[in-house]
Amino acid sequence: MNDVLCKERWIMKQLKKIIIGCGIFLAVVAVAGISRMLFVDWTRIKGHAVEIDGQTFHIEIATTSIEQARGLSGRASLAPDAGMLFVFSGMTTPSFWMHGMEFPLDIIWISEGKIVGIAKDLPPAVFGETTIYTPPQPVDQVLEINAGLSDRYGFRIGDAVNFR
Repeated sequence: MNDVLCKERWIMKQLKKIIIGCGIFLAVVAVAGISRMLFVDWTRIKGHAVEIDGQTFHIEIATTSIEQARGLSGRASLAPDAGMLFVFSGMTTPSFWMHGMEFPLDIIWISEGKIVGIAKDLPPAVFGETTIYTPPQPVDQVLEINAGLSDRYGFRIGDAVNFR
């Protein structure tokens, strides 16, 4: 009987440690998510549109790691005046791939409101093949638009990217 009580107490102590550990883990995850939101300079993104050289793109904004990993994958197409803006909390050198994409893209690398690079006409990934695309320098934002639009509109390195 005494052995049973000792085992029950030991199990309860272990269970308590597990519950406290899970609580601490969840608190850390919550604080990390909140701090990520706090450190993104949202004042630079005034609306849900980006303008480059007089061309306006209505954008979806990807700020969380889940949204950024998913990106535009799994979609059949993207409207001609649409795009997805990836916003990072600081300067970084992100890696992009075309996994799960069903249409080609142009990727515009943005640093402090200026284009610093353009990866053009990137094809959807072929099964079993993964090409990684990275910016020529650290960036704080990345814009994905339909392939060919960068050339059609004459976007160049140094062009200003304005948020509306």
